[in-house]
Amino acid sequence: MRTERLDLEPLRVEHALGLYEGMRDPEVHRYVPHLPPASLSELQETLRRRIERKGAPGDRWFNWTPVLRATGEPIGNVQLTTLAGGQALLGYFLLRAAWGRGYAREACSAVIGYARDEAGVRSLIAEIDARNAASLRLVEALGFSFVSVQRIEDPAGESDEARYELPLNPAS
Repeated sequence: MRTERLDLEPLRVEHALGLYEGMRDPEVHRYVPHLPPASLSELQETLRRRIERKGAPGDRWFNWTPVLRATGEPIGNVQLTTLAGGQALLGYFLLRAAWGRGYAREACSAVIGYARDEAGVRSLIAEIDARNAASLRLVEALGFSFVSVQRIEDPAGESDEARYELPLNPAS
């Protein structure tokens, strides 16, 4: 997929080299349920598992790496997990150097279009740490509506997770 400034490349283990230093930044992991990678080889293995991941029967996992077309630098990850019943989960993160420049909106907009037009998704779900004001503003700007908040536990501790939904293709 291409946007104005980004190429969304299917996730590859080779992306680890360009992502590793930025992913070691604890600030990048403040609101995501993953700890920073301890080594380049650990990140490579994580990406390998993500690429090969299998969910429940009927689920499909899509992972893209947004790459700046001007420099060839990978700047994060965008994920779409389709679920039974026409729903899908949208997930994303960007390295800190890419924050505040509209790249997340650009990448997520492209994936939303893919979900609607190519994957047949009827409804998208985004689950975000409720303290992550920037991501909450982003999903609201993308047209998602707030649904609920629930307490969760992850490797980084407990947090409140806000659930947002975006209808795409109403059931016929």
